[in-house]
Amino acid sequence: MPQCGINNHVIEMKRIIIFVILVLWTTSAVGKNHIPKTIVDFKFSNDVFYGTDRYFTNGLQLKIYSDFKSKSPVNYILLPDSKSEKTYFAATIIHNIYTPTNLSTSDIQFIDEPYAAYLLVGNRKESYNSHRKLKKVSAFQLGLIGPFAGGELAQNSVHRLLPGNEPARGWENQVSNDLAIQYMASIEKGLISRKIFEMNGFAYGIVGNPYTEFSTGYRVRFGRFEDFFSGLGLGMTKNFQLYIYSKAELTYVVYNAVLKGGLFHDDNLFDIGHIHRLLGHAVFGFGIVYKRMKLEISQDIHTPQFKGADVHRWGNVRIIFGG
Repeated sequence: MPQCGINNHVIEMKRIIIFVILVLWTTSAVGKNHIPKTIVDFKFSNDVFYGTDRYFTNGLQLKIYSDFKSKSPVNYILLPDSKSEKTYFAATIIHNIYTPTNLSTSDIQFIDEPYAAYLLVGNRKESYNSHRKLKKVSAFQLGLIGPFAGGELAQNSVHRLLPGNEPARGWENQVSNDLAIQYMASIEKGLISRKIFEMNGFAYGIVGNPYTEFSTGYRVRFGRFEDFFSGLGLGMTKNFQLYIYSKAELTYVVYNAVLKGGLFHDDNLFDIGHIHRLLGHAVFGFGIVYKRMKLEISQDIHTPQFKGADVHRWGNVRIIFGG
Protein backbone atom coordinates (compact mmCIF):
# COMPACT_ATOMS: atom_id res chain seq x y z
CA MET A 1 0.00 0.00 0.00
CA PRO A 2 1.37 3.51 -0.80
CA GLN A 3 2.72 5.50 2.12
CA CYS A 4 0.04 8.17 1.71
CA GLY A 5 -2.63 5.48 2.07
CA ILE A 6 -1.09 4.28 5.32
CA ASN A 7 -0.94 7.86 6.61
CA ASN A 8 -4.60 8.37 5.74
CA HIS A 9 -5.55 5.24 7.68
CA VAL A 10 -3.50 6.42 10.69
CA ILE A 11 -5.33 9.75 10.63
CA GLU A 12 -8.68 7.97 10.42
CA MET A 13 -7.70 5.68 13.29
CA LYS A 14 -6.93 8.74 15.44
CA ARG A 15 -10.38 10.08 14.63
CA ILE A 16 -11.93 6.75 15.53
CA ILE A 17 -10.11 6.67 18.89
CA ILE A 18 -11.34 10.20 19.70
CA PHE A 19 -14.84 9.14 18.68
CA VAL A 20 -14.68 6.06 20.92
CA ILE A 21 -13.56 8.13 23.92
CA LEU A 22 -16.40 10.62 23.42
CA VAL A 23 -18.99 7.87 23.07
CA LEU A 24 -17.75 6.11 26.19
CA TRP A 25 -17.85 9.35 28.16
CA THR A 26 -21.39 10.18 27.11
CA THR A 27 -22.98 6.73 26.99
CA SER A 28 -21.51 4.73 29.88
CA ALA A 29 -23.87 6.35 32.34
CA VAL A 30 -25.85 4.17 34.70
CA GLY A 31 -29.15 4.85 36.34
CA LYS A 32 -30.33 2.00 38.53
CA ASN A 33 -27.08 0.07 38.78
CA HIS A 34 -26.45 -1.38 42.23
CA ILE A 35 -22.70 -1.95 41.74
CA PRO A 36 -20.78 0.28 44.17
CA LYS A 37 -17.65 0.66 42.02
CA THR A 38 -16.38 0.26 38.48
CA ILE A 39 -16.07 -3.25 37.03
CA VAL A 40 -13.97 -3.98 33.94
CA ASP A 41 -14.60 -7.01 31.72
CA PHE A 42 -11.90 -7.67 29.06
CA LYS A 43 -11.86 -10.57 26.60
CA PHE A 44 -9.14 -11.48 24.09
CA SER A 45 -9.79 -14.04 21.34
CA ASN A 46 -7.40 -15.46 18.74
CA ASP A 47 -7.05 -18.59 16.62
CA VAL A 48 -3.26 -18.62 17.09
CA PHE A 49 -3.94 -20.97 20.03
CA TYR A 50 -4.66 -23.64 17.40
CA GLY A 51 -1.92 -22.71 14.95
CA THR A 52 -4.20 -21.04 12.39
CA ASP A 53 -4.61 -17.50 11.11
CA ARG A 54 -7.86 -17.43 9.16
CA TYR A 55 -11.60 -16.65 9.30
CA PHE A 56 -12.26 -15.01 12.69
CA THR A 57 -8.63 -14.53 13.66
CA ASN A 58 -8.59 -11.89 16.41
CA GLY A 59 -11.09 -10.22 18.71
CA LEU A 60 -11.04 -7.71 21.55
CA GLN A 61 -14.05 -6.97 23.75
CA LEU A 62 -14.20 -4.48 26.59
CA LYS A 63 -17.11 -3.75 28.92
CA ILE A 64 -16.92 -1.05 31.59
CA TYR A 65 -19.63 -1.17 34.27
CA SER A 66 -19.85 1.90 36.43
CA ASP A 67 -22.13 3.69 38.90
CA PHE A 68 -22.25 7.16 37.38
CA LYS A 69 -25.35 9.10 38.41
CA SER A 70 -26.24 10.53 35.01
CA LYS A 71 -28.25 8.69 32.37
CA SER A 72 -27.56 8.04 28.73
CA PRO A 73 -30.42 8.65 26.26
CA VAL A 74 -29.52 5.32 24.66
CA ASN A 75 -30.73 3.50 27.77
CA TYR A 76 -34.32 4.40 26.94
CA ILE A 77 -34.35 2.10 23.91
CA LEU A 78 -32.94 -0.87 25.86
CA LEU A 79 -35.12 -3.53 27.51
CA PRO A 80 -37.07 -2.37 30.59
CA ASP A 81 -36.30 -3.67 34.07
CA SER A 82 -38.17 -3.82 37.37
CA LYS A 83 -37.39 -2.95 40.98
CA SER A 84 -36.97 -6.64 41.78
CA GLU A 85 -34.07 -6.98 39.30
CA LYS A 86 -30.40 -6.18 39.75
CA THR A 87 -29.48 -4.02 36.77
CA TYR A 88 -26.07 -3.20 35.29
CA PHE A 89 -25.20 -0.70 32.58
CA ALA A 90 -21.94 -0.79 30.65
CA ALA A 91 -20.06 0.98 27.90
CA THR A 92 -18.70 -1.51 25.35
CA ILE A 93 -16.03 -1.71 22.67
CA ILE A 94 -15.70 -4.61 20.20
CA HIS A 95 -12.94 -4.94 17.58
CA ASN A 96 -12.97 -8.10 15.44
CA ILE A 97 -10.69 -9.08 12.55
CA TYR A 98 -11.28 -11.66 9.78
CA THR A 99 -8.92 -13.01 7.11
CA PRO A 100 -8.79 -15.69 4.39
CA THR A 101 -6.66 -18.80 4.75
CA ASN A 102 -3.88 -17.62 2.44
CA LEU A 103 -2.26 -14.42 3.73
CA SER A 104 0.69 -14.43 1.31
CA THR A 105 -1.07 -13.23 -1.84
CA SER A 106 -2.48 -9.88 -2.92
CA ASP A 107 -4.94 -11.56 -5.30
CA ILE A 108 -8.64 -11.42 -4.51
CA GLN A 109 -9.72 -14.75 -3.01
CA PHE A 110 -13.27 -15.06 -4.25
CA ILE A 111 -14.11 -18.40 -2.62
CA ASP A 112 -12.63 -17.74 0.81
CA GLU A 113 -13.36 -15.51 3.78
CA PRO A 114 -12.57 -11.91 2.78
CA TYR A 115 -10.36 -9.58 4.75
CA ALA A 116 -12.64 -7.62 7.06
CA ALA A 117 -12.74 -5.82 10.38
CA TYR A 118 -15.29 -3.89 12.38
CA LEU A 119 -15.15 -1.60 15.38
CA LEU A 120 -18.26 -1.09 17.51
CA VAL A 121 -18.94 1.04 20.58
CA GLY A 122 -22.17 1.12 22.50
CA ASN A 123 -24.36 0.77 25.55
CA ARG A 124 -25.25 -2.53 27.20
CA LYS A 125 -27.85 -3.28 29.86
CA GLU A 126 -28.06 -6.48 31.92
CA SER A 127 -30.90 -7.29 34.34
CA TYR A 128 -30.84 -10.26 36.75
CA ASN A 129 -33.79 -11.70 38.65
CA SER A 130 -32.59 -14.37 41.10
CA HIS A 131 -36.13 -15.27 42.22
CA ARG A 132 -37.43 -15.93 38.70
CA LYS A 133 -34.06 -17.26 37.45
CA LEU A 134 -34.10 -14.78 34.59
CA LYS A 135 -31.47 -12.65 32.84
CA LYS A 136 -32.19 -10.00 30.21
CA VAL A 137 -29.55 -8.30 28.07
CA SER A 138 -29.92 -5.58 25.47
CA ALA A 139 -27.37 -3.46 23.64
CA PHE A 140 -27.15 -0.76 21.02
CA GLN A 141 -23.90 -0.52 19.05
CA LEU A 142 -22.57 1.95 16.52
CA GLY A 143 -19.31 1.90 14.57
CA LEU A 144 -17.55 1.13 11.31
CA ILE A 145 -16.79 -1.85 9.12
CA GLY A 146 -14.02 -1.77 6.52
CA PRO A 147 -10.58 -0.09 6.31
CA PHE A 148 -11.53 2.65 8.78
CA ALA A 149 -12.00 -0.06 11.47
CA GLY A 150 -8.22 -0.58 11.52
CA GLY A 151 -8.00 -4.32 10.93
CA GLU A 152 -4.92 -4.09 8.70
CA LEU A 153 -3.07 -1.82 11.12
CA ALA A 154 -3.86 -4.05 14.09
CA GLN A 155 -3.01 -7.40 12.46
CA ASN A 156 0.15 -6.37 10.63
CA SER A 157 1.50 -4.45 13.61
CA VAL A 158 1.36 -7.67 15.60
CA HIS A 159 2.83 -9.70 12.73
CA ARG A 160 5.80 -7.38 12.51
CA LEU A 161 6.49 -7.80 16.21
CA LEU A 162 6.41 -11.61 16.17
CA PRO A 163 9.45 -13.48 14.80
CA GLY A 164 8.81 -15.56 11.71
CA ASN A 165 5.61 -13.72 10.76
CA GLU A 166 5.17 -11.82 7.51
CA PRO A 167 2.56 -9.05 7.12
CA ALA A 168 -0.66 -10.18 5.46
CA ARG A 169 -0.59 -9.00 1.84
CA GLY A 170 -4.25 -8.88 0.80
CA TRP A 171 -5.78 -6.19 3.00
CA GLU A 172 -6.30 -3.89 0.00
CA ASN A 173 -9.10 -6.30 -0.99
CA GLN A 174 -10.99 -6.04 2.29
CA VAL A 175 -14.69 -5.34 2.75
CA SER A 176 -15.47 -1.71 1.87
CA ASN A 177 -16.08 1.03 4.42
CA ASP A 178 -19.61 1.11 5.75
CA LEU A 179 -21.62 2.23 8.74
CA ALA A 180 -22.15 -0.43 11.40
CA ILE A 181 -25.25 -0.13 13.55
CA GLN A 182 -27.08 -2.91 15.37
CA TYR A 183 -29.40 -3.74 18.25
CA MET A 184 -29.17 -6.91 20.32
CA ALA A 185 -31.58 -8.42 22.85
CA SER A 186 -31.43 -11.73 24.71
CA ILE A 187 -33.22 -13.60 27.45
CA GLU A 188 -31.84 -16.46 29.55
CA LYS A 189 -33.90 -18.70 31.86
CA GLY A 190 -32.70 -21.10 34.53
CA LEU A 191 -33.83 -24.68 33.89
CA ILE A 192 -31.89 -26.63 36.54
CA SER A 193 -30.27 -25.08 39.59
CA ARG A 194 -28.37 -27.23 42.08
CA LYS A 195 -25.51 -26.55 44.46
CA ILE A 196 -22.80 -27.72 42.03
CA PHE A 197 -24.70 -27.85 38.73
CA GLU A 198 -26.86 -25.48 36.72
CA MET A 199 -28.41 -25.46 33.27
CA ASN A 200 -29.95 -22.47 31.48
CA GLY A 201 -31.71 -21.99 28.18
CA PHE A 202 -31.37 -18.81 26.14
CA ALA A 203 -32.45 -17.06 22.96
CA TYR A 204 -31.24 -13.85 21.37
CA GLY A 205 -31.47 -11.78 18.24
CA ILE A 206 -29.25 -9.19 16.53
CA VAL A 207 -30.67 -6.79 13.95
CA GLY A 208 -28.57 -4.46 11.82
CA ASN A 209 -25.15 -4.28 10.19
CA PRO A 210 -22.75 -6.19 10.36
CA TYR A 211 -25.08 -8.93 11.63
CA THR A 212 -28.74 -9.84 11.50
CA GLU A 213 -29.24 -13.26 13.06
CA PHE A 214 -31.26 -15.21 15.64
CA SER A 215 -29.99 -17.90 18.03
CA THR A 216 -31.13 -20.33 20.67
CA GLY A 217 -29.23 -22.72 22.90
CA TYR A 218 -28.26 -23.78 26.40
CA ARG A 219 -25.50 -23.21 28.92
CA VAL A 220 -24.31 -25.58 31.68
CA ARG A 221 -21.89 -25.12 34.57
CA PHE A 222 -20.43 -27.56 37.11
CA GLY A 223 -18.38 -26.80 40.22
CA ARG A 224 -18.39 -24.22 43.00
CA PHE A 225 -20.03 -20.95 41.96
CA GLU A 226 -22.49 -18.22 42.83
CA ASP A 227 -26.01 -18.30 41.45
CA PHE A 228 -25.80 -17.21 37.80
CA PHE A 229 -28.84 -14.96 38.23
CA SER A 230 -27.52 -13.08 41.26
CA GLY A 231 -25.36 -10.76 39.14
CA LEU A 232 -21.88 -10.67 37.62
CA GLY A 233 -20.58 -13.33 40.03
CA LEU A 234 -17.65 -11.44 41.53
CA GLY A 235 -17.53 -12.99 44.97
CA MET A 236 -20.67 -11.42 46.39
CA THR A 237 -21.56 -14.59 48.34
CA LYS A 238 -18.53 -16.84 47.72
CA ASN A 239 -14.95 -15.52 47.88
CA PHE A 240 -13.63 -18.52 45.93
CA GLN A 241 -15.25 -20.13 42.90
CA LEU A 242 -13.99 -22.81 40.51
CA TYR A 243 -16.06 -24.28 37.70
CA ILE A 244 -16.16 -25.73 34.20
CA TYR A 245 -18.78 -24.66 31.69
CA SER A 246 -20.04 -25.18 28.17
CA LYS A 247 -22.47 -23.52 25.80
CA ALA A 248 -24.11 -24.78 22.60
CA GLU A 249 -26.28 -22.82 20.21
CA LEU A 250 -27.89 -22.87 16.78
CA THR A 251 -27.95 -19.65 14.77
CA TYR A 252 -30.03 -18.67 11.76
CA VAL A 253 -28.16 -16.08 9.69
CA VAL A 254 -30.18 -13.47 7.83
CA TYR A 255 -27.26 -11.19 6.93
CA ASN A 256 -23.50 -11.20 7.52
CA ALA A 257 -21.65 -8.11 6.28
CA VAL A 258 -18.27 -9.67 7.08
CA LEU A 259 -18.88 -12.16 4.27
CA LYS A 260 -21.15 -10.18 1.94
CA GLY A 261 -20.22 -6.53 2.47
CA GLY A 262 -22.12 -3.79 4.26
CA LEU A 263 -25.79 -2.91 3.82
CA PHE A 264 -25.24 0.71 2.78
CA HIS A 265 -22.45 0.46 0.16
CA ASP A 266 -22.59 -2.04 -2.69
CA ASP A 267 -19.07 -1.58 -4.05
CA ASN A 268 -17.21 -4.64 -2.71
CA LEU A 269 -14.66 -6.41 -4.90
CA PHE A 270 -16.10 -9.87 -4.33
CA ASP A 271 -19.16 -11.92 -3.58
CA ILE A 272 -18.43 -15.09 -1.63
CA GLY A 273 -21.57 -16.71 -3.01
CA HIS A 274 -23.44 -19.28 -0.96
CA ILE A 275 -23.36 -18.87 2.84
CA HIS A 276 -24.81 -21.40 5.26
CA ARG A 277 -27.90 -20.04 6.98
CA LEU A 278 -27.95 -22.47 9.90
CA LEU A 279 -24.78 -22.55 12.00
CA GLY A 280 -23.66 -24.45 15.08
CA HIS A 281 -21.46 -22.94 17.78
CA ALA A 282 -20.07 -24.47 20.97
CA VAL A 283 -17.92 -23.13 23.82
CA PHE A 284 -15.97 -25.11 26.43
CA GLY A 285 -14.00 -23.58 29.28
CA PHE A 286 -13.27 -23.15 32.96
CA GLY A 287 -13.37 -20.23 35.36
CA ILE A 288 -11.76 -19.29 38.64
CA VAL A 289 -12.89 -16.44 40.90
CA TYR A 290 -11.19 -15.02 43.95
CA LYS A 291 -13.06 -12.20 45.64
CA ARG A 292 -13.44 -9.47 42.97
CA MET A 293 -11.27 -11.08 40.28
CA LYS A 294 -12.49 -13.58 37.67
CA LEU A 295 -10.47 -15.44 35.03
CA GLU A 296 -12.06 -17.58 32.33
CA ILE A 297 -10.23 -19.55 29.64
CA SER A 298 -12.25 -21.18 26.88
CA GLN A 299 -12.32 -22.41 23.30
CA ASP A 300 -14.94 -21.80 20.61
CA ILE A 301 -15.84 -24.24 17.86
CA HIS A 302 -17.83 -22.96 14.88
CA THR A 303 -19.31 -24.88 11.96
CA PRO A 304 -18.41 -23.76 8.40
CA GLN A 305 -20.04 -20.46 7.43
CA PHE A 306 -19.93 -20.85 3.65
CA LYS A 307 -19.51 -23.52 0.99
CA GLY A 308 -15.96 -24.87 0.99
CA ALA A 309 -15.06 -23.53 4.44
CA ASP A 310 -13.77 -25.63 7.32
CA VAL A 311 -14.77 -25.91 10.96
CA HIS A 312 -12.97 -23.17 12.85
CA ARG A 313 -11.64 -23.00 16.43
CA TRP A 314 -10.21 -20.19 18.51
CA GLY A 315 -9.24 -19.58 22.13
CA ASN A 316 -10.37 -16.94 24.60
CA VAL A 317 -8.95 -15.34 27.73
CA ARG A 318 -11.39 -13.27 29.77
CA ILE A 319 -10.56 -11.20 32.84
CA ILE A 320 -13.10 -9.39 35.03
CA PHE A 321 -12.18 -7.31 38.04
CA GLY A 322 -13.77 -4.67 40.20
CA GLY A 323 -15.10 -3.81 43.62
